[in-house]
Amino acid sequence: MAWCNANDKVNFPQNPYTEACFYAPAEKREKAVVCFEIAPDFRGQGIATALLQRVIDDAKFEGYVAVEGFPVYREERFEWDNVGPIRLYEKLGFVKTEEKDGRIVMRKELC
Repeated sequence: MAWCNANDKVNFPQNPYTEACFYAPAEKREKAVVCFEIAPDFRGQGIATALLQRVIDDAKFEGYVAVEGFPVYREERFEWDNVGPIRLYEKLGFVKTEEKDGRIVMRKELC
């Protein structure tokens, strides 16, 4: 039905082959939300919000200082937009910290 890929930023390569740089050193204690997938029949029911809230809750419990997501700005919904829309992150208190390589870095401080 749905899943979310989120992980400690230290587990990503330092020199990724994609336009997004998810890596951060271990001492930063940051998590990256890389992508979501919601089955078409279940979209628009708050599942992505619930998944992202779970990432936030787990990160707080595990002692992380921040969670970041990397949505792409689009005028209309793109069927394979698996990074989630900007408004999803804003709804849960993330703020835009920068724009990098065509992606918007949305960050939620947990401390």
